[in-house]
Amino acid sequence: AFNVAIEKDPELAEAHYYVGIVHQRWTEDETAYKAYKRASELDTANVQYVLATAESLITLGELDEAQALVESRMNYFEFNPALRLLLAQVAMLQGDTDRAVNLYADARLLDPENLSLLEELAWTQYDAGQYARCYESVTELQSRLDAGEERLDLVHMEAGCLARMGRSAEAHRLYMDL
Repeated sequence: AFNVAIEKDPELAEAHYYVGIVHQRWTEDETAYKAYKRASELDTANVQYVLATAESLITLGELDEAQALVESRMNYFEFNPALRLLLAQVAMLQGDTDRAVNLYADARLLDPENLSLLEELAWTQYDAGQYARCYESVTELQSRLDAGEERLDLVHMEAGCLARMGRSAEAHRLYMDL
């Protein structure tokens, strides 16, 4: 049906996007990338098309190309945290945890209520050895969880931060509680 729509109107970006989704589900990654790319070329105002194109490039192992694509669109979608989030994930895949921390922090400025983003920031700060900042992030995250919800992985991260900051007694207490 989407191909028929494209035959009738080759400039219909939405049809190209949905063709990309179908091929992505079938793990036909190159075909999905081409469809997403075409959709993003036809409708340059849709951030989802840019993200899908970049994600396809990541799947194809083209991290530098994905990064370049997203960076080329940053000014156009200046206030969209998803682009910074995707760049942070690319930075992690490239092993650049310090850059990833900065990008996650930038994304958080644009979406401060997003707890998933706060958690990704905390884990990345931990990986980057930024234990004081990680401690702040993980304790904020824990304070914002639903009442009664305890995440042992976050308690473990908090204890690890305390231990690496030289706060052994507090870390020991948390490890014992775990």
